[in-house]
Amino acid sequence: MLLKSKKQIKEELNDEALSPRLVHPSQDALDQHFECKICYNVLPLTGSMECSKCQIAYCGGCLKDYWKHKGNLKTCPLNCKDPQFRELHRFFLQKLSEIYLNCKNKGCQETIPYSQYKQHLKDCKFVEFNCDCGKSLAIQNITQHAQYCHLVKVKCNKCSEIILFTTFNTHDCLSTLKSKLSHLGGVHKYYEDTVNLYCPQRHLLYPCTIATEPFCKRRRQRGQNVTQCDICAGVIMPREMYWRCLEACDEDVCCRCFKDAWEDRRRKEK
Repeated sequence: MLLKSKKQIKEELNDEALSPRLVHPSQDALDQHFECKICYNVLPLTGSMECSKCQIAYCGGCLKDYWKHKGNLKTCPLNCKDPQFRELHRFFLQKLSEIYLNCKNKGCQETIPYSQYKQHLKDCKFVEFNCDCGKSLAIQNITQHAQYCHLVKVKCNKCSEIILFTTFNTHDCLSTLKSKLSHLGGVHKYYEDTVNLYCPQRHLLYPCTIATEPFCKRRRQRGQNVTQCDICAGVIMPREMYWRCLEACDEDVCCRCFKDAWEDRRRKEK
């Protein structure tokens, strides 16, 4: 059997913690090492860590909550002395990814390897669909339900627009995309007229509150991922408003530096 790399395994993951009751054929078949010792759910394939002393694995989220409760001290829940926490070994991750799980959707009888579980939940015909009329039904019954309910909405697989099911066959993706481009052009014109501040590569700066992947430059501080201002090198904390270039040059500017640049430009205009 070909051993998968850690990167390959991580690409297959489901980040949500799952109840041991979903393990096939029964909960008793789950190796105790594959259980988080804080929440007692199946370990997520991403983000899980183990203590180097006791070699017990925990969900990354559970550990962060535990450390926060302990005043941000990275202690082991089992009180190990001078613990170091590390990612799970790829052999462990591969074994974990090979356990079988029952689908959690009502009516589905399939059993799926953990590594494919996330994809199955996207494709499962028994996913619960909540219609605007107030009824809940399996997604495979949408066509039948839409024959007498005109409130059914679905997502176009091409342009991602949410449309009425009755207009699905006549939906024009090109018109939708043109409308979105027109809206984005209006947004660009608005910031160009009102803000008119650019990065060194002459790209317009836009207001943001959440760091944008994949070009976001980050560094570790106080146990969190944070963005750094490219002018003053100050830390921009999560959910804090800042200004950034949305092109590949990825210029991030904190509000203080942005205000200074704005006032400097106003002075020059006078």
